[in-house]
Amino acid sequence: MDGEDWTLERLVPAYDKREYHAVTIAAAPPVVWAALHDLTVAELPLTRRLMTVHSGGRARLSGRALDALPSRPVATVHGREVVLGGVAQYARLRPRQGPAPADPAGFARFSRPGWSKVAMNFRLTPDGARTRLSTGWW
Repeated sequence: MDGEDWTLERLVPAYDKREYHAVTIAAAPPVVWAALHDLTVAELPLTRRLMTVHSGGRARLSGRALDALPSRPVATVHGREVVLGGVAQYARLRPRQGPAPADPAGFARFSRPGWSKVAMNFRLTPDGARTRLSTGWW
């Protein structure tokens, strides 16, 4: 994005809530990276249903999962990590999407009263012939 090695922890160093999950996959990182980017919403029926309920029926997700999620790519370290993020007023009955900083540094600096910043990542860590795929939500 801007040549820096942006990670979820650098983009959102302080947070109110955090969730983390990981799984080890019997494939090399390039194979897992390609699969992550080729994954479609149709392959995630539970996620599709939950997002539809969360949106009050307004969301009609389709296509590649990384493109269909409400958060947009904020930073990518090719082959290792992709960070998705967004700014909104989530406490409203109908959350209002906010100003989307155009670059990782702008996203990291963003702080405005009344707005929340959320981010999640997918990180690949080589583990011999396998790959540890982790994801975090801040």
